[in-house]
Amino acid sequence: MNEYKVSIIIPCYNAEKYVDRCMQSVVDQVYPIKHLEIICVNDASTDKTLDMLMAWEQKYPDNICVVDCDSNGRQGRARNIGLSYATGEWILYIDVDDWIEPDYVSKLVEAADKDCDIVCCKAGRDPAEELRYYSEDSRGSSHIRYINISSDEQRRELSVLASLSFSAYCKLIRRSFLLDNELYFPERLAYEDIFWGSLLPYYVHHIAFIDSVLYHYYINPDSTVLSDEVPYHVDMLTVNMMLWEEYSYRGLFEKYHDEIEYNFIYTCYLAFMKVLALRFKEPNYSLYKLLKLITSERIPDWKNNRYIQNGDIKELHRVLLESLDKDIDKIQFSGILKAIRTSGM
Repeated sequence: MNEYKVSIIIPCYNAEKYVDRCMQSVVDQVYPIKHLEIICVNDASTDKTLDMLMAWEQKYPDNICVVDCDSNGRQGRARNIGLSYATGEWILYIDVDDWIEPDYVSKLVEAADKDCDIVCCKAGRDPAEELRYYSEDSRGSSHIRYINISSDEQRRELSVLASLSFSAYCKLIRRSFLLDNELYFPERLAYEDIFWGSLLPYYVHHIAFIDSVLYHYYINPDSTVLSDEVPYHVDMLTVNMMLWEEYSYRGLFEKYHDEIEYNFIYTCYLAFMKVLALRFKEPNYSLYKLLKLITSERIPDWKNNRYIQNGDIKELHRVLLESLDKDIDKIQFSGILKAIRTSGM
């Protein structure tokens, strides 16, 4: 087994129900704990989260470091802070309400060759309240697939397929890769993964994909993305506008114009249409109008995008895009939301 030092970064906010489960799965890793650096960032919790984290730090003082924030900066800032403390060759981000298989770290490290920037595995949606693990049969294949990105066309394909996903979890990432490419999260905003994950395909060169399900994604009804009628859903628009400016700042439009447009259609326009349909009890027509304005200003000629022209889009998605060029009234808007709820997008 390669015994690299691995830094595990865990943002924690009002997670007293989940801290022990997550931390137990981390300290129970097959991978030698002497090579683990576990950085828990308490994001100004108002419950017993900090006390519980401190108890874990006292139990494993050589391996666990608790960072306590004075104000809440959401997961993005917590992850950025964690990265600033990290000293390991590799980084793992884990959400505190989730947990990992006992061989999660070892499997990811074993798959990493000397050239890998990122190693990915699969996550399973798990509603369990207690700490439990998958049977060997339910974890799937242990097959490892390696991808080398050596041309602009391969990079375009990786970006459009979104095979890397936006999520920070289920990825072992070389720390130098993150730092050298300045891959940080937006702070004090929800949906921060969209920004960070959208940039990965434009910089990664070597990726390993493990077919095994090694991460437990807890189906938390109180999670950010599943909560209804909360103002931070609008952060999705802010994050996407920040991402658009970041593409420009990094000079990516010249080579990857169509890919960036196509991804914006999905991460902003179509994704927020789904939010409007599933997370608001009453049709929010004003937010729909704002979404149309944001999208039309950035992609006025969406019909000329080569991926749209090639027909690489679902029928409902095409209908939603065509509504950009129409004056949709409130009644029609309600009908669109109903269609989204029925289809599930």
